[in-house]
Amino acid sequence: MALVPGLRPITEDRPDVERSRRNARVESPELRREAQLRPTANPVDTFVRAPAPPQDNQFLALARGLGALNPALNRFLDSYADSARPEAEAAATRKLGGMTFEEARDAMKKGEITELQNPWFRAGWMKQFGQRMASWRAEQNATAYENDFDKDNDSADRLAADGMKEDLEAFGDDKHFVAGYTPTASAAAGKLRSAQAQYKSERLNSDTRDNVYSDFLTTVKAAKEDGKSPEEIQALIRGKYKGNRELLNVPNKDQDREVLRVASSLADEGDFATAKALLESDRTGDDGTKLGALKDNREFAADALRVLALAERERDKRAHDGGLDTRMSFLDQAKAGKLDAKKLVEFHKANPGVLEESDVTGYITRNEMTLEHLRKEREKARLEGRAAVSTSRLLSNDLILGEDGRLPFLGDGYVLNKQGERVAVSGEKRREQAISTKMELEDAEAARQMKAAEKAPDADAKRGQIALQTFNRKVDWLSRNGAVNPQWKNVMEAGAAGASIVTTSGADLPPSVASGFETYKQLHAKSPRLLGAHLKDGKAIEFYEAARVAEQYLGQDQKEALQTAVTATRGDFTGDQSQALRLRQDDLRSKARGTSEWFGRNKPANESYAMAEIEKLGGLYLRLGLSTDNALTEAAKVYKSRTVQVNGTDLYLGDRNAPPDFAAVVEQSIRDFVEDNPDEGLEADDIVVAPGTGTGVWSLIDRTNGRPIRLNGKAAFTFEDLTRASAERLAKKAAAEAERPAMVAGRRAAAAKTARDFTGKLGAKEMFREGSPTRWLLDQFDATAEPTIPNQAP
Repeated sequence: MALVPGLRPITEDRPDVERSRRNARVESPELRREAQLRPTANPVDTFVRAPAPPQDNQFLALARGLGALNPALNRFLDSYADSARPEAEAAATRKLGGMTFEEARDAMKKGEITELQNPWFRAGWMKQFGQRMASWRAEQNATAYENDFDKDNDSADRLAADGMKEDLEAFGDDKHFVAGYTPTASAAAGKLRSAQAQYKSERLNSDTRDNVYSDFLTTVKAAKEDGKSPEEIQALIRGKYKGNRELLNVPNKDQDREVLRVASSLADEGDFATAKALLESDRTGDDGTKLGALKDNREFAADALRVLALAERERDKRAHDGGLDTRMSFLDQAKAGKLDAKKLVEFHKANPGVLEESDVTGYITRNEMTLEHLRKEREKARLEGRAAVSTSRLLSNDLILGEDGRLPFLGDGYVLNKQGERVAVSGEKRREQAISTKMELEDAEAARQMKAAEKAPDADAKRGQIALQTFNRKVDWLSRNGAVNPQWKNVMEAGAAGASIVTTSGADLPPSVASGFETYKQLHAKSPRLLGAHLKDGKAIEFYEAARVAEQYLGQDQKEALQTAVTATRGDFTGDQSQALRLRQDDLRSKARGTSEWFGRNKPANESYAMAEIEKLGGLYLRLGLSTDNALTEAAKVYKSRTVQVNGTDLYLGDRNAPPDFAAVVEQSIRDFVEDNPDEGLEADDIVVAPGTGTGVWSLIDRTNGRPIRLNGKAAFTFEDLTRASAERLAKKAAAEAERPAMVAGRRAAAAKTARDFTGKLGAKEMFREGSPTRWLLDQFDATAEPTIPNQAP
């Protein structure tokens, strides 16, 4: 029959006392051998008792049951286990080899390795898993050691122990895991300890060498400052070897290496002499042995030669750089135009190689170019200064003229431009600059006063007073010059434009409307005639005027007054309202034309114009709700504030450059014309003034025939023409008055001479008779007319 491994035929079944005594299963703790992987193994970790291998379970169970009766069966079981273990371990190796460590670890934590129920598979798996976990932990520790580990203060043992503790807490209950994990982990921990120990040792040695290097370098620098020679410095360094070797435990070779480092530092500084002395001077040992130069030492020869070459090269480079500094100095002098060409040439001859011939020529040329450029710049600055002075002088003169109200008469002025050329500045440009500058000066002065008043007890009142005074000064100056403040003009125009797009629904008006209205009220109160100059749009004036009357006479606040003005100027009235308004307007027209008592001044020659303007204003006030009498009175008041009566004719001067004394000057010009032109047969009342086609242009009209009168040969004139003509006429009168005494004296001298000529030829009676030459001469003493010679001689 076939033999079964582990069983022997016949003889194995025969009882044998000795063999029974040898193989008897005696329970003795000290002799009991370690149980191998058997179905009766004790529980491990949290696993249940492992079952027997799945093959021939009933047979193996029977064999175990009969093992006590027949020892041969126990050997059979041992033989079977020895044959099944390699297969299970191989299966564990194959499975673990097909997984990453992370996958295997996760599968272990989740209990997904079902084969662990097989004790032989488990033994192989856990041992290999322990080895892989130890390798993984070693990698983690190595990474932490190199990156986040404080090698000077932390412990490598602690780093390794913390990782092992974590791993063993997870899987250390399995002896097979421990058997595979511990050797690898212990070896890795040993490497960490060795690495840290080596680091600390090298660090200590490095620090010591650095201290030696620092001491050597400090000694060299101190000796150089003391003026010691390179050879003396080398001797000082060599004298420190023994102390460093005995006290710091630094061998001579390591000190030689630090000397080489010192020489390298000196080479970087271009100190070739000292570096050469350190590396090429002969050395002597403590026992007097000649050691030769450091550069001759085979270990240091290559580095020493490299350092010496570097020191020589750096020395030459610094010498060249010194020449570069010299060249740059000459170049800077040339750029500044301060180069002394003679000294440059002398330096070039005394220091060959520092400068090239091209450098010398270039520096001299550059210096000459710089001097020429500086001359041009100085000339440019001089011309710009003259231009600024001439412009400032013209502006200052215009401001002075503005104080006298002469801006409307400014003609072309002349200033110097930046090229030194004389250029014209138009009168309009001069006026604009003068007005802008004057307004800026007033604002600056107001700001200064405002700041000074900040700390006053009544600061608010003072600020209001300052603002009012500034406004009044501006108005007076602008009125004298018939000028416009661009800021006020823009504010009022913007307000009127904002009001034109607002409905009557009671919506809030734009802030610009309120600002424009406030400016309008201030100008109306101070100088109504300026309103026309600032507002050319009649609708804008009508809107602001309606708001002013509504606020002043109807007691409305600003918002209500502006809304009322919007409604009144748009004429949004119902049929009944329109009918009632027409009746009131007819009543106002009847009262206006019926009497002039309400007017307050002589009726003008152009009464129809005056009535039309007053009725227009009165109609606006009626639309606002004023009574007929109040509307008529207010209309007349506003009309008179906006017009001026010149020689009996009312003129609207709001949109024309007319100074305050316009009426007086024009009336005087009319009287002068009548006096100087008696042949015209005109009286002053026969002449009226009418606006011309241009701003500031006027004409004198013969009331009797409507034809223009030519004044000084011109049919149209400006206020400046009138002023100039009046000034010329006064000058002629003054000259005539100045010449009169001389003329009279001359006449008297001529009469006296004539009298002397006739006195000796005639008797007294004949001399003084009526009609005689003597009598005529005596009459000449009081004569004012040109003398006439008598018809007959004496």
